[in-house]
Amino acid sequence: MRRLRMKILASDFDGTLKRQGRIEPQDLNAIQRFRHHGHQFGIVTGRSIAMLMCEAGPLQIPFDFVIGNNGGIVVDQQLRVLHRFDLARQDWEALIRFLRQWPEILFGVSDGDRFGIVQTGTVGSQASSMMNKAVTDGEALLRAGRINSLFLNPGSPLAAQALLQELEMEFDGKIAFHYNQGMIDASAWGVSKQTGLKALWGERQEADLSVIGDGVNDLPMIEAFHGFAVCNADPRVHQAACKVFDSVGACIDWLLDQ
Repeated sequence: MRRLRMKILASDFDGTLKRQGRIEPQDLNAIQRFRHHGHQFGIVTGRSIAMLMCEAGPLQIPFDFVIGNNGGIVVDQQLRVLHRFDLARQDWEALIRFLRQWPEILFGVSDGDRFGIVQTGTVGSQASSMMNKAVTDGEALLRAGRINSLFLNPGSPLAAQALLQELEMEFDGKIAFHYNQGMIDASAWGVSKQTGLKALWGERQEADLSVIGDGVNDLPMIEAFHGFAVCNADPRVHQAACKVFDSVGACIDWLLDQ
């Protein structure tokens, strides 16, 4: 009897698996069914590992791998690091100096796992929300010297787009920037959700990989792996996706029927 190939589904978190502030029980049940059939499910997110686990852990979301910080770090089911792609020290130090010129911008740093605020800016309640999720002091992470990603919140989508243009000109060839819904993440040059998945894909040659997302920072993996979108996705993601689903659970049901 022919052995069925294992399927892998890599899902974005915010706006894809978690929508309108919650994760639906039917999506969690679908993930459990998917894994029960011998397939693997993973989360690909712009969050650091600790920021993700502060929500995914209590909800007991079943997963086989996590790709955090937009491809900057890859961990397995036990959160053991498989791959990491840190920013060069001279590059993140230059970016920090650049950002300190604008005290109104909220920004923080991550070492891959932990996250901390460096500058609270003038974003108000959004800054407080981010600080509640920070698990360490941002200045302490800077002193430790191993920076995997930065998070920037200029306060509005218009300000973010203007800042993004400046950053891409100033740090071209040194730092990769990922825009999504008024926020900007910074990673080592060439790092994206696509490259994080490719690093993991090399260990899973005998499997069919599918991806699903909703935001602009999901486009590299969706375009590279002929991926899917959820119905609430950005129009650019809809255009790039091969199929659009109402939810992650609906995507899993379709994959199990193939």
